[in-house]
Amino acid sequence: FPHLTVAQNLGLGLRPDLVFADATNSPLAVALLERQGVRVVTVPVADTFAGTRANIRLVAAALGRPARGEALLAAFERDLAATRGALADRRYRALVYGANGFSAGVPSL
Repeated sequence: FPHLTVAQNLGLGLRPDLVFADATNSPLAVALLERQGVRVVTVPVADTFAGTRANIRLVAAALGRPARGEALLAAFERDLAATRGALADRRYRALVYGANGFSAGVPSL
């Protein structure tokens, strides 16, 4: 593998004006980005629907697109309500939701 400098590894050559980070990112990497004048927004890990909603609002606000965030939230709420309705007659009431919007169950992947 080619050796990457810290600047290359952090994507500084792309001259980002905004980087989203989370708890898994190195505090040193975040500090280096900030020292280079890059705005870093830390998005907490969401382990509840309330946390997911808060993160959507946080990201939308950071992008200067709060209305788009609210539209996404409205779609999220509609989809969640439809899921609840579809599961109403089922004995088991659990939804496993994973990264990038994947969920487990029939007829999922």
